[in-house]
Amino acid sequence: MGLLYATVIPLTAENSVYRCECATDISSSESVISNQFTGKHGDALFVSHVCNVTLDDEEWRYMTSGRYGVSTIRCAQCGTDVGWKYVKSEDTSQTYKVGKYVIEKGILDEYVLNDNRPSQITDDIIWKSY
Repeated sequence: MGLLYATVIPLTAENSVYRCECATDISSSESVISNQFTGKHGDALFVSHVCNVTLDDEEWRYMTSGRYGVSTIRCAQCGTDVGWKYVKSEDTSQTYKVGKYVIEKGILDEYVLNDNRPSQITDDIIWKSY
């Protein structure tokens, strides 16, 4: 089996891109709802949209804010566990999380443009690993 077709998120001066260690785009700064979340491996981002991922079967997990039905999300290219999707919440005050995602900052690299130059100039793309 070869590589799958992947969605590419445009890298612009206003929008950074979060990529898996295999360089597959997973999410963008436009999708970030909060950067005050904690994942299994440390700091994480709470985001509204992801791409190029697969979902594992739903399971129930106890977390700091309650018990949730979640599905692990994996990079569609390399299979790396990059976070989870909230599927259900037992606590009605936490239902705003349902249908959204947590992605692990320690697993992903953030790509940003340097000096607001066009994204075609790859020498001016810098990346930050958390």
